[in-house]
Amino acid sequence: MPFVVAVNTFDGTLAHHLDDVRWALAMQDHVPLITFDARARLSVRDALLVVLRTSFQRVTTAAAPVS
Repeated sequence: MPFVVAVNTFDGTLAHHLDDVRWALAMQDHVPLITFDARARLSVRDALLVVLRTSFQRVTTAAAPVS
């Protein structure tokens, strides 16, 4: 199952660098790691669009015929 990791920012500030977050969670490079502000509607929308696009890409890649 595809997933995206989203780091919530407060006042546009990250408590940790994204590379440190990726390392701490032992995330592979292909897993999207994004920032967003959970208080801002457009930011949440954009985060959800990343989830949808990632899922769609995974489904279409899995369904593609192998030549």
